[in-house]
Amino acid sequence: MDLKRRSLLTAISGSLLTLFGSSAQAATGPLIKPTRLGQTVIYRNKLYTCIKSGKKLVWNKGVPIKGTTKPSASATPTASAMDSALVLVAKLSDFVDGQSKIIEVKPSNGSSFSVAVSRQGNIYEVLSASCTHRGCTVVATKSELLCPCHGSAFNPLTGAVNAGPAEVALKKYVTSQVSGNLFITS
Repeated sequence: MDLKRRSLLTAISGSLLTLFGSSAQAATGPLIKPTRLGQTVIYRNKLYTCIKSGKKLVWNKGVPIKGTTKPSASATPTASAMDSALVLVAKLSDFVDGQSKIIEVKPSNGSSFSVAVSRQGNIYEVLSASCTHRGCTVVATKSELLCPCHGSAFNPLTGAVNAGPAEVALKKYVTSQVSGNLFITS
């Protein structure tokens, strides 16, 4: 009886492998469908870009990501964040060690917004440049980010409030360094 059962299970599993063999192989690219030309995602430590193949949108072969920064404790990545599109901020060479700079980011699928980029050695922190008090764009000084409207001050590396009237820290973005460029996850 056990021999018949084993033979039957072997035959069924062999048939299933033959029938579904091609889809049972491991995925080589992102699992989400590309929706627009130029869209980018990070999947398994590779940066994939949406390209056109004939009339279809497909992912390219992917570029290995060499130096990604670890996300901060306040910005923990989720599965959806890892599949989100990367937004180019600027070249890494545009930033001086120990200084902060306000940059206008122009994503391909939305309206532009400003971020504050601070460099400390090889670590690049990217914060929202919109004051949490009333939404004015902060200004970078040598030691902090200042709101010109009402005088709030923020730490350029953590986004923490140094002086009010703001009571909430600046939003911190998850960053990636790819091929000499700085990206944030949108």
